[in-house]
Amino acid sequence: MADPRTIKAARTVNQELQARAIRHAVDLQKLSNSEVERVLSFLNGTTIPQVRGRLAVLLAELEASGPLGTPTISAALESQLREFEAITASAGRRIAEDETQRLLRIGRLELDFQGDTLRTSIPQSLQSQFSNVFQFTTPPIQTISRIVDAAPILGQPRREWWEKTAAGWSTDIQRTVRSGIVEGRGTSEIIRDVMGSRAAPLDRSVARTMRRQTEAQVRTDINNTVTQAREAFYAENDDLIAGVIWVSTLDGGTTPICRSLDGKFFEVGKGQRPPAHYNCRSTTAPVTKSLKELGIGADDTRGLPDGVRASMGGDVPAKTTYYEWLSGQSKAVQDEVLGPRRAALWRDGRVKAEDFTDDRGRQLTLAELEARVRR
Repeated sequence: MADPRTIKAARTVNQELQARAIRHAVDLQKLSNSEVERVLSFLNGTTIPQVRGRLAVLLAELEASGPLGTPTISAALESQLREFEAITASAGRRIAEDETQRLLRIGRLELDFQGDTLRTSIPQSLQSQFSNVFQFTTPPIQTISRIVDAAPILGQPRREWWEKTAAGWSTDIQRTVRSGIVEGRGTSEIIRDVMGSRAAPLDRSVARTMRRQTEAQVRTDINNTVTQAREAFYAENDDLIAGVIWVSTLDGGTTPICRSLDGKFFEVGKGQRPPAHYNCRSTTAPVTKSLKELGIGADDTRGLPDGVRASMGGDVPAKTTYYEWLSGQSKAVQDEVLGPRRAALWRDGRVKAEDFTDDRGRQLTLAELEARVRR
């Protein structure tokens, strides 16, 4: 009897691995969303109120000594402004330390996922008959620690990024306050320039920059960690894994570099890997070697069903975009991934893939999406 996993989807092992990688990317995006929400909750609930409180005290003391609008900044004021350095540095350290522990767990889970995916995608009949070939090796757990602690993200170590970014926040706050004082802007105006305002249609405040940079780094950290974890797994199993194919989320927020890399094949340990940029949503899917490349000849598999033998031809699967994959899923899965209302608009043809995000890759709110439909 043919292996049930081969029958259920009528696709090759590499096609199965590609489909599972795309589904896994959806789950990782949800994880990324929850991690961003958690870190921003700390930033909004602790760091930004500290900045606001210190700023209010500083400006109140200045106003008490006379109107703002001095061409020079006193040494005493400079000393007070430097107090923001401690606030932002503390935030950067706290986020980096907390994130380290979270990324260690995420990386370990990725190793488990890759092992489970291979074991359940390759027909059991092949694994049983050629158990000496299909032996999966999981990298030592210390590998994840090295990835989280030392692996550079877009050329810069993670802890160094948080340190420099937190210092940049303090610099921006100090520069904004200085210019506000010299220009004679009112207290409320300076506070708004630093903290932002919901009423402002174009918020260019320091606080908004802090939130956007934090979100981008958290998302990029997660992408980098899971990518490096799976790369470590593939390297340990390069006797079975030939390489990977790049899978991009193709919509209105996809960058030119990710569009150009989508569907490309790279050998294990060679070529580019996600993240290609900050907020990168791309992923990779493993491509197994053919039975012939594994040293298993036609005579060796003569007793196996044709479908099982054909399932491991080693072919690179045809390019499948995220939304092509989604179109082949059940209504329940589509509703889970997009949300019931968004999914209904998409199924009805009222919105296309490129409509779900803006040009920065930010997902539009349901209200924004429906407004786009009404145009």
